[in-house]
Amino acid sequence: MTSRSLIIRCIILLLVAYTSVAFLPAVTLQRRPFLTSLASTSNEAGTTPVTVTGNNIELTPALETYVTSKIEKVLSKHSSSRLVNEIACTVHLSVSKNPKVANGHTAEVVTLLKGATIRVAESSPDMYSSVDLVADRLSRKLQKYKKRKMSGYHGKSIKSMLYY
Repeated sequence: MTSRSLIIRCIILLLVAYTSVAFLPAVTLQRRPFLTSLASTSNEAGTTPVTVTGNNIELTPALETYVTSKIEKVLSKHSSSRLVNEIACTVHLSVSKNPKVANGHTAEVVTLLKGATIRVAESSPDMYSSVDLVADRLSRKLQKYKKRKMSGYHGKSIKSMLYY
């Protein structure tokens, strides 16, 4: 390989790298106009970041703090055992404006774990009760995930790895 062909290959690689970065789409909040607010909170260094979004609802600071406190309480309770390691948690609140829908306030939580994704959604006539219901259901699902992981549902059990 000659030095000339080496220089040409380097130039081609630089051009490809430069053009591919230049044409990547920019990710901004304007691409999702239905979101009324986007808040990401992480109070302590060891907590999981909780992102709260809303659809057809005005996210007040009181509602955002209520949602983050409820979800962080559930996540911190189950992450203390180090068997459930949360990577990220997204909460989406939506309101159906149709008067015929009885349970129009929906709260949905998607929790990313190492190797699994847990999704929980609940609807009720009131948003605060929807958040309470979804937090309880998330707690039960995380507890079930922890038990399955301990008992060796997929392969070796964690107990055998801890004691040997």
